Amino acid sequence: VVTDPYLLKEINVMTVTKEELAFKAPFELRVTRDDYVHAFLAWFDISFEACHKPVKFSTGPHSQYTHWKQTVFYTIDTMSVVQEDKIKGTLSCAPNERNNRDLDIVIEYELDGADGAIGREAKERIEYKMCVSLFFFSPPSFSFSIVLPYLPPLMGSITFACFFER
Repeated sequence: VVTDPYLLKEINVMTVTKEELAFKAPFELRVTRDDYVHAFLAWFDISFEACHKPVKFSTGPHSQYTHWKQTVFYTIDTMSVVQEDKIKGTLSCAPNERNNRDLDIVIEYELDGADGAIGREAKERIEYKMCVSLFFFSPPSFSFSIVLPYLPPLMGSITFACFFER
């Protein structure tokens, strides 16, 4: 991870409406070291506070392992970044019109270089489709891949950062 994380959306699952789950959120990621960016990374943090023993955990890359994973949004081109660069943009998420269990996600971003980013320009709009798939094996099993998993009560948040591969 080569940027500071950025909170995209906070959701109180005790009070959220279906309409609030479709959103467009701005983000600004601050680069923490010179490196290359291949993808954006999303995860969620959750806290169960409406119970006798509160429980909190994160599915983020720097947290203790859980069975939940991060979601990786690969970019079309690799970005060369230097410390203190900023990657600014928006992430929009909405149910797919044909199947509301699928998600249509759009990430628009632009590199705002600390040094003017001359020769390192990056500006993209990428559409992602997150689909629920049904696979039949013996015995039948259900497999899915989603960005915004069902978050049990009470409070959840979605965090965003940049990801790199070597």
